[in-house]
Amino acid sequence: DRELVRPLVSPSKAKIYDYSYELLTIPSGDKHLDAYLIEVPPFQSKPPRLDMTHPGEEFIYLLEGVLEGEISGEMIRLGVGDSLYLRSTEPHTLWNSGDKVARALTVVYPF
Repeated sequence: DRELVRPLVSPSKAKIYDYSYELLTIPSGDKHLDAYLIEVPPFQSKPPRLDMTHPGEEFIYLLEGVLEGEISGEMIRLGVGDSLYLRSTEPHTLWNSGDKVARALTVVYPF
């Protein structure tokens, strides 16, 4: 009975990302982090310049596929087994330029 959020809408409502987020933790007012299984469809080019920022921290562990991204202007590329930590207040965006669905475990601590 996990909650599935699709598509993800940016805070500005100007861009809809075709990610799906499956909530792996039970929502509760007394916990400090949320875990998600995210799926990003293949064949995406770099999205328009609408980097996400929000309070908190994120950890991403790539299970399948390839993800590319930009964090505070620095380009990154993740392959299977790679992980990433970032402060969510840094401008960040991820996309899948590969030919297969990218799946990742993501943990968000939203302060």
